[in-house]
Amino acid sequence: MRIRLACLSLATCLLPGCDVGRQLKDYVDQSTEMVAEIKQNTGANAELSIEGFPSELINVTVTFTTTPQNHTPSELASIVNKTTIRHFKNQP
Repeated sequence: MRIRLACLSLATCLLPGCDVGRQLKDYVDQSTEMVAEIKQNTGANAELSIEGFPSELINVTVTFTTTPQNHTPSELASIVNKTTIRHFKNQP
């Protein structure tokens, strides 16, 4: 994921007059904080994938790398949705 983001960041920085680089940096910062918060709330490691256009967040996918203990799937969905809304300020 980090390699993909690095490549996208480099490619967008080469576009003159584009503010995409700043927005990608914001997405990376938000995703790092979001992954840390999900780990704190669930006790499980997670990976995050962000898809969208520079001005519009389309999709945020959270994949747990370990099985979260002591949480039902609906509880996990609630934790992830609330965290996504808080960090990206958009409804999933």
